[in-house]
Amino acid sequence: MTTRTDHGSPAWIRALLSPRWVLLLARLALVFATILSDANHVAGDSRA
Repeated sequence: MTTRTDHGSPAWIRALLSPRWVLLLARLALVFATILSDANHVAGDSRA
């Protein structure tokens, strides 16, 4: 049983696309990319 909105999409899709979640995912992606970048730099893998 899925609850549908007036736009025809399931409620959980609208919940996942709410600004709160979008900002949270963007922040996590930025932090993860920064950590990977720092790890590669420390390991000497940057070939710029």
